[in-house]
Amino acid sequence: MNQQQIVAFLTRLAHQTSRQNGALAGGDDVAHAVAALVVAPDAEAKVALIERDPMLRTDQAEWLLARMADHVQTGPMTEQLSDISEYLHNTHTIMQSVRAGKLDVAEVRRIKQQYPVPDSPSSEDDSVRGQEQKGRQFLEEGRLDLAEATLSLAAEAARAAGEREVEGDAEIALFRVWSELAPEEGHGRLEGQGWRRMLAHARRAEAAYRAAGDSIGLGNALVAMTTVLVDHGEPVALDSVLDRLEEHCEPVARWWRRYARTKTARDHATLVDGLRWCRDNADLLGENADFYSQMCESKLAFFESRPVTVGRHMSPEFTALASLGLNPSGSDDELIERGEELVRAAGELHRRTLTQRVHRQISMTHYFTYLLHAKNLQRIRGAEAAVDALEAGTNRALLAQVWARELWVGAAQQPWARTEPRPTQLERLLGRYLTDRTPGSHSLLMTAFGKELTRRERQETTLLDQQRRTSHAAAGPLPVAQLRPLLQEEDAVVVYGANGSVYLITRNGCERIAEFQPDKNTALVKAGLSAMTGAGSEGTSALRQIADVLLAPVLDRVSAGARLYLVPHDSLWHLPLGHIGDEPLADSVAISYVPSLTLLAWQLTAPRLERTLKRFVGFGDGDGTLPHARQELAAAAALWSDSMVRTGKDMQFNPVVANMADADILHLACHGLYFPTHPDFSALHLCGPPQEPEVLWYSDLTRIKMNAELVVLASCHAGTGSVLPGSEYVGFPGAFLSAGARTVIAPLWAVDDHSTESLMGHFYRAYASTKSVAGALRTAQHALRADPETSHPRHWAAFQIFGAP
Repeated sequence: MNQQQIVAFLTRLAHQTSRQNGALAGGDDVAHAVAALVVAPDAEAKVALIERDPMLRTDQAEWLLARMADHVQTGPMTEQLSDISEYLHNTHTIMQSVRAGKLDVAEVRRIKQQYPVPDSPSSEDDSVRGQEQKGRQFLEEGRLDLAEATLSLAAEAARAAGEREVEGDAEIALFRVWSELAPEEGHGRLEGQGWRRMLAHARRAEAAYRAAGDSIGLGNALVAMTTVLVDHGEPVALDSVLDRLEEHCEPVARWWRRYARTKTARDHATLVDGLRWCRDNADLLGENADFYSQMCESKLAFFESRPVTVGRHMSPEFTALASLGLNPSGSDDELIERGEELVRAAGELHRRTLTQRVHRQISMTHYFTYLLHAKNLQRIRGAEAAVDALEAGTNRALLAQVWARELWVGAAQQPWARTEPRPTQLERLLGRYLTDRTPGSHSLLMTAFGKELTRRERQETTLLDQQRRTSHAAAGPLPVAQLRPLLQEEDAVVVYGANGSVYLITRNGCERIAEFQPDKNTALVKAGLSAMTGAGSEGTSALRQIADVLLAPVLDRVSAGARLYLVPHDSLWHLPLGHIGDEPLADSVAISYVPSLTLLAWQLTAPRLERTLKRFVGFGDGDGTLPHARQELAAAAALWSDSMVRTGKDMQFNPVVANMADADILHLACHGLYFPTHPDFSALHLCGPPQEPEVLWYSDLTRIKMNAELVVLASCHAGTGSVLPGSEYVGFPGAFLSAGARTVIAPLWAVDDHSTESLMGHFYRAYASTKSVAGALRTAQHALRADPETSHPRHWAAFQIFGAP
């Protein structure tokens, strides 16, 4: 839809909705005013319109906006109207803020000054076309996050300037960026959402090229859409695109129709015949004939068990499966050489990447490369080589955060250096959700998260690129051989590998000590958590299986009193492994979780300020709903001669975060917020009332340099993390470790406020006298376990140690 069509549609929708609901006072006048408001060009214009027209500050106007949003979001054309849905949600948010007295024209102008659209990376040519060409250059160099940031800005600028051909070129280039980051085939959880981005960019390119009358570009956009829909789309959507492609170029559409039927073939003979036809008739595709002919030949060779020629025509996962997995050809040495070459190529993408999101996407896309290479190495060269291959694809985003933090600090971009008053508009939306948890408030918050993520990533990408030009490159993963000398004689590291192997690493070597089935872990962990949290008793047998397979082999090889680091895999992050079984590991050894071997090595060697007189800093009960938190903090602070505690209204965000960075022991007793679909916006509610919370976002920790030897997060969900496809862990414990904290204690599930106060009292008394984190936590947990009122694991087992105590 163009702007004129949008205006007509919204005006028609407003009047239709108004007439269908006769209770609406004001009738057509309200409908006309609301339609004009929705299509106002920006926030400043919308606020000015609401201020001028009293009708737009009535309940009737807000009711009509909400009904229009419902119609667009749930109607038969939801996908086609996604942009209009966004207009309506944004307008609804602005109307509510103005009516509540929290937003006026002056405030909008101040916000626009605070959050200017960041400039794209510098270029000799600052024209729209110049920026599009600069983005393509970044793409060719493999600097994918810089390419995305630059091309997105170029596409927006071209759209605003009416340069539709440039817009189409930028959108097609963005499609190529995401084709590098999104798996071609669907592999369950590995599928991710990258293909949706590809489809969105291709659709925008089609619209732009049609408007520009660019026939060649239009054909490219239609083919781009087809390539995505063949793998991921609904048949109806694919047929619609193929119909448009047929109108544009019948031979190309004919080839793609046959390929689409081949992809859905249910028997081997039909599949092979279809691939052979597509290979032999690729000349129908014109200049793309060679690419698709090679692609079909490679797939045909794979399904006929012949050697496969690897090249750019193959997706990363198909390359890994064909070269390293199901029917690889050649000697063992050739197999290892191919694997190392593929791992190096993926590592080069990581090396050039700045943002955590793109690191995660690369890890997901190349997951099978790391996994299959590790399996081959385990068979041919042994345990240590296999662990090195797994490490190359484990938690690369957190590793990048360690490096990026130094650049943020160097650029004086710490969170407490902000000049804008808090809370921000994003936090107001969060506050609305916290006080009114409806589908509407949730939808608005999720939309705001998406926009804020884009804004932050653009800022992060451009700033870090500028800083990196005069700085070192991000460090790569560390091999086991360099970690082992850093361990003490009694230390041990257990890696639960994505390849289904359990590895034990000590100063003396690395060995595989057990095997497990990763695909079964998720169900076992879910059942086990149900038993440990008191939600059900059916998980007892699941816990027994986990203990027998994953923990008993470790218990047999680790002596009492040892320091044991665990690198969990996938859902194992959610389970307190030290408290499972008849002989729990935590009763005899000091257990902590670490995100990767490289981060463990960094923890063991990172220089830090060691003060004789330790400084305790505690913050809690920022909204007045956690009375036990105040007692918990007061009791802990009394054990330290240099302490500072703030609670309730005494807290302000900037001083809180600044003091966090200077603490030796930091204790946060507050509410934790966890959003599974947006883990980067998990938050700790530090201060402010629920309707206007001031929060520490997960992503804020990228900019903080900490010196704490211990961080205690006595907050619900503070230890709850997301384990993303590709062995990427996203959680507050990992973020605090990457920010410089040596050790973190956090709960894996929501724990009762009173039980937490009791456990922390026992913990700090023991820690103040022994300085042993693991020993003090063991003492505290034993104390609660011995009390009949708190003996169930839900009261004490959630608290897990992370890092290198």
